[in-house]
Amino acid sequence: MQWSGDRNAGFSRADSQRLYAPAITDPVYGYQVVNVDSQERDRASLLWWMKRMLALRKQHKVFGRGAMTLLHPRNRAILAYIRHDTTDTMLIVANVSSQPQQVELDLTAYTGLVPHEMCQEGECSPIGTGPYVLTLGPYACSWFRLQVAA
Repeated sequence: MQWSGDRNAGFSRADSQRLYAPAITDPVYGYQVVNVDSQERDRASLLWWMKRMLALRKQHKVFGRGAMTLLHPRNRAILAYIRHDTTDTMLIVANVSSQPQQVELDLTAYTGLVPHEMCQEGECSPIGTGPYVLTLGPYACSWFRLQVAA
């Protein structure tokens, strides 16, 4: 990502003709619009989203150290897996398609647990004995912490 809206996207004070590659000048994605300075000021930016996701990942060691079990949904546009250790069980579901996708997951091994959406802090319906159905938007990813019902 470009550093700033300054000359050469904040990377160099050299004449722009002497740069190895030109700075991006696209009106939508150019350095004058998309840069670290502007992203820092916008709490809804990709930079802030990434910071929140990294902080969330640091809070739960299971993401880096837990065992991983791949789920095998019929919908091939969905990547789904479980991360678990002695303290946490997480369900990660990602839509790798540019279109919204619905997926049926076999979560019968987790019957009775309740998925809690970690990014938006929402609670979903408890996992039962049938397929667990989710719908994800284009390129969406959701992290769920599976917990005992309160």
